[in-house]
Amino acid sequence: IIQLIAILGATMTAKISDKIGNIRTLILLNVIWFILCLGAYFVQYPIEFYIIAGFVGLVMGGTQALSRSTYSKLIPKTDNTCSYFSFYQMSMIISILLGTFTSAIVDQLTGTLRTPIIFFAILFILGAILLRDIKMKTI
Repeated sequence: IIQLIAILGATMTAKISDKIGNIRTLILLNVIWFILCLGAYFVQYPIEFYIIAGFVGLVMGGTQALSRSTYSKLIPKTDNTCSYFSFYQMSMIISILLGTFTSAIVDQLTGTLRTPIIFFAILFILGAILLRDIKMKTI
């Protein structure tokens, strides 16, 4: 269900990006991820989980689509985009691995699955801060 909701999220994100730009939209998405993490931290009932999951689907679809689009605008003009997107794909795989590993370590150190959620919320805010300095070329 989350993947289906992600289609709607990607469409909505494209419309927002047309109005305020890719970087500002990615910053907004990071802030929304932060808010979702805070909400997930306090989840106690199944219905709350499903509500958060629905919003995760919306934001996930937009984040994935817009990050690829933005990356394509940041790479130099070349006929060999395959190597750049291979790097992008490997970076994504490594981030998944590091995220899972970090979550497990923080969970083991604190004894609760809620603490890694706060850790990731902080990472989303740091990501939003780092995105502010990216300059986009105009096409």
